[in-house]
Amino acid sequence: MSSDFSKKFQKTVSYCVAFMYNKEVKRAVGKNALPTEKVAPNMEIGQRIKQLRRAQKMTLEELARRLGTTKQTVSRYEKGIISIYLDRIPVIAEALGVSPSLLLDLDGEAPTGLPLLTGLTPSGEPCFEPSSLLCADAEADFCLYAHGEGMTGGRIFEGDLIYLCHAQRVENGALAAVTTGDGVLLRRIYQNPEHRQVILKSEDPRIAPEVYVGRAREQVRVLGRAVAFYGRIE
Repeated sequence: MSSDFSKKFQKTVSYCVAFMYNKEVKRAVGKNALPTEKVAPNMEIGQRIKQLRRAQKMTLEELARRLGTTKQTVSRYEKGIISIYLDRIPVIAEALGVSPSLLLDLDGEAPTGLPLLTGLTPSGEPCFEPSSLLCADAEADFCLYAHGEGMTGGRIFEGDLIYLCHAQRVENGALAAVTTGDGVLLRRIYQNPEHRQVILKSEDPRIAPEVYVGRAREQVRVLGRAVAFYGRIE
């Protein structure tokens, strides 16, 4: 057995143990997973955590907040200095909006394109999947597929591919990916500080604007600003 094959085999076995603890397959393997076991300090996992964090323009502080730990601990994860308990792998993956298998690189392939926003995690964070999609016309951080008829008046149809830049605030009238806690929407956003309003407008006149007033504005979260889209000609 070659040394390279031996290393890959040992890596696969240790990673599979961690993957089996993932809540998505826990029912299939029973409740005898080993959450107190550790993945040995590993520079590759640390580099993937760092890569995925930076791809979402997420700071060490933000990832630490989502994980309920300190930025120093996250930094040590990324540098491969300290071990990670197996039950933290699904937690870290969810905080980064990816699957545990991607975080552990079980498929042996790193994402080559822009992250694809597919929805929200159970905790309400954006959920991304790796993709081979690229944007040649503008700088973009991630992409998503349009769904529904809310933007047909703006020539964006079901299944069109939207490219976006990460943003928490956008100018009035900008097309943005937003969430109010129940899925992701493409809407034009208007803010009226004087009246303490946030208004989300579709491009379909049949759909009434959604108006959030006062503390209800906190329900609206901007995920990114649209910079380009590809679609069919109607």
